[in-house]
Amino acid sequence: MKNVYCETTIISYQTSRPNRDVLLTAQQQITYQWWEEYRPYVRIFISQSVVNEISSGDVNAAARRLTLIDGIPLLDMDNSILLLAQKLVDSGHIPVKVQEDAIHIAIASVHGMDYILSWNCKHIVNPAIQRKLEPIISKAGYRMPVICTPFEFIEGEYHVER
Repeated sequence: MKNVYCETTIISYQTSRPNRDVLLTAQQQITYQWWEEYRPYVRIFISQSVVNEISSGDVNAAARRLTLIDGIPLLDMDNSILLLAQKLVDSGHIPVKVQEDAIHIAIASVHGMDYILSWNCKHIVNPAIQRKLEPIISKAGYRMPVICTPFEFIEGEYHVER
């Protein structure tokens, strides 16, 4: 079984109400499909960073998100993760204002995850940024996981046999 780190957007999309935005609705539907059809065939993990992010906002929505993650293993945070995340931010490829994105990538890399699943296409699921981060992660002694959306996971070369 492959190990998948679910970034905050996956939990949020899985629990959010239907949206009028056509693209967001499609992403929600794909997330629902991934959660029901593919999640049983992988081991999923989250981090305290995910818990912190999903705990904010509307109280009822936060409660739905927190209920969904009940029982999902939390990856530990340690100095090696903070150091790697800082290197990613210091590289200039992930802005300081979204340093939490660097933490997600660092947590998954340090813990040897096979995949990072996310809908954050600006800073996480961004091939141009990934190409620049991979050598930094490798030089630190880690392997960068495959970073993809649920759609790419289902339809792309990252397909996991069910």
